[in-house]
Amino acid sequence: MQLCLSLFQDTCVRFFVSTISPLLSYQWQEDPGTGFVDLANVWPYSGVNTDTLIIQDASSYLDATHYRCVVSSDGSCADTSASGLLVVREPVSTGVNQLTASTVAIYPNPAKNELTVSGDNISTISICNLVGQQMYLRSRCTKKTVIDITALQAGMYMITATGMEGLKTVQKIIKE
Repeated sequence: MQLCLSLFQDTCVRFFVSTISPLLSYQWQEDPGTGFVDLANVWPYSGVNTDTLIIQDASSYLDATHYRCVVSSDGSCADTSASGLLVVREPVSTGVNQLTASTVAIYPNPAKNELTVSGDNISTISICNLVGQQMYLRSRCTKKTVIDITALQAGMYMITATGMEGLKTVQKIIKE
């Protein structure tokens, strides 16, 4: 079994496994930094139970995520592919509609109870789960905003910091 990565200009990423055995079942998994977990057919993922995993709109929040596929036949015999690493490189930015990592700091990552977002001119901070549901929203941010994340379940989230002029940065965070 071999794990391959294919990148397309429309930021669509495809991982696939190739086997010679027919009648197999597939379950794609990701490791967001806390161990491998099964994926569901929820944005940005599709094909999680096929030989090809499709990731739509792969951007920096998925950078350095490992993927693998568990392949089984009739539920009794299973094999796991080697893991593949997704590396996302953002295009060179002109600074339009984007805050940069040098102007916004989000730490610690991974975090247990508190997360700090610091930077000048941040107007709102939101945290969403991987399904896109907003789990936290704060406006009227200070230069150093401390967020209590004890209510969040362990896992991976996307945090968006939006500046006064609509500029934003999106980063992946892990709640332990």
